[in-house]
Amino acid sequence: MNADDIVASLLNQNAAIPANQLHVKRHPLVLLVDVSWSMSQGSPPDIEVVNTTLPGILQQIADSSPTAPFADRGIDVSLITYDTTPTLVMDWTQREQLVPTHTSFHAGTSTATAAAFKFALGVIHQRLQVYKKNGVSWGMPNIIHFSDGGINDTRPGEPLWNNLSARLRGLTASDAHTPNAGILHMVTPNGRANNETKTLEALTGPETVIDIGKGAQAIAEAIILLSEALDQATDPFAPSTMQEAAEGHIAAAKPQNIHQRHDEETYPA
Repeated sequence: MNADDIVASLLNQNAAIPANQLHVKRHPLVLLVDVSWSMSQGSPPDIEVVNTTLPGILQQIADSSPTAPFADRGIDVSLITYDTTPTLVMDWTQREQLVPTHTSFHAGTSTATAAAFKFALGVIHQRLQVYKKNGVSWGMPNIIHFSDGGINDTRPGEPLWNNLSARLRGLTASDAHTPNAGILHMVTPNGRANNETKTLEALTGPETVIDIGKGAQAIAEAIILLSEALDQATDPFAPSTMQEAAEGHIAAAKPQNIHQRHDEETYPA
């Protein structure tokens, strides 16, 4: 069974788009959570910071009140965790059907971030195939990545690194067969303290990194930037987008309480 078949077998075929929603432009969003051993570090542990923050983001995405940031958006959300291997925790779910609850992720083993990015792009690939089959239009896919930073299974200059760097910044041609995605890294306090963000910044640019330790402000920034990014054709978290969001919205936002090596073949090709 190849990688495409593996991802397809994991996806719930009931995640089809209802007939009355086929006219709505869809925006696929993957929430990718690092649950490797290093996420158990810090006080409180980084994984607990994610467990506290993620429901607030889900709550804002799910909010359908008239003034909510995504009230008129057709967003499909998938949730993936990873340590040595990625795991599909939540199949594609329409924004309106999300049930934000407290997450209770636990730290596991070693970190295979590049493999997780490949898997996430594969999950996006399968979703775009569903859109294409049903004649549904879609916007730029996006990934929000929760991690303490660092990538252990590829290095700068390697083919896999170069491929991911281009595709995660929306710099390559994107279609239903070979999708790319915008990415926003929500970096945990221990990762910040240990300066572990440099690798993520090198991969996709410093403008793609948010300090999750800022709590409600970090959630507000992520939501604003995601809202700004949804209709971007390429490079949704580019510096110009960041600056526009910061100048036009962030100041007015109201925070709410809320080593193993893998082969270098990219997926999908």
